[in-house]
Amino acid sequence: MRFTFSLLEGQHDVLPRSARLDAPGVLRHVMGRGMEGRKIFLNNDRDDFIARLKHLVDDQSMIVYACALVEI
Repeated sequence: MRFTFSLLEGQHDVLPRSARLDAPGVLRHVMGRGMEGRKIFLNNDRDDFIARLKHLVDDQSMIVYACALVEI
């Protein structure tokens, strides 16, 4: 589902679809991307992200089946 709105006369942009319903036990695909192709990890941010993710997994707050941090 995509929504469009008018920025200026004759110009259009696309809004993301509405949020999914939250239900216990449902698998989720999580993806983050920098705006305008900018990097989202700077300096030690990548290591900090992995440490925080590891903490959640160690506390059994979540199960990670696969993880990929891809930088293009």
